[in-house]
Amino acid sequence: MPIREIAERMAQRLRSAMDPEGRVQLQLSGDSDTLDERQGFALALALNELITNALRHAFPNGRGGTITIDIHENEDEIVVEVADDGIGTQAALEAEILGSGRSIVDALVRFELGGRVEYVTASQGTRVRISFPRTVAPRLTFN
Repeated sequence: MPIREIAERMAQRLRSAMDPEGRVQLQLSGDSDTLDERQGFALALALNELITNALRHAFPNGRGGTITIDIHENEDEIVVEVADDGIGTQAALEAEILGSGRSIVDALVRFELGGRVEYVTASQGTRVRISFPRTVAPRLTFN
C-alpha cells in the first residue's frame, strides 16, 4: 500500500473518532513507494501513535489547529514528518504525556523499520521526523 494512503486512512479515521467537531484540520503532502506488509504495519502503528497524541494533547480546551503529514524520499531513504501547530512539545513534556507514546514510536521505527526518529521541540507545535531505508520485500521462490 502506498505510504500516502496509509497516512491518509489513519489520519481520517482518528480525526473522525477523536475530533467529531472538526476543530483540527489535516494536510497531507507528498508520497512514496509502496511498502511491504511489515513496513506498512509498523509505519501505520507509529502514525497512529503520533496522530493520536497530537489530537489528544496538542489542542487542549477546544483549541483548533492543523496536523500536517509530509512524505518524501531522500536518496535511499523514506522520510515521514508529522507536525502540529498546537501547544508544543515542551508543554507536553512538562505535563509528562509523551513518555510511553514516544517509546512505542521509537521501538517501531528502530526495530521494525531500521530507521530513526527525531523530535523537534518548539514553543508552539511539535514536529516528529521518521526516516528509514527503502527496502525491497523478499520474494518467495519455489524450486
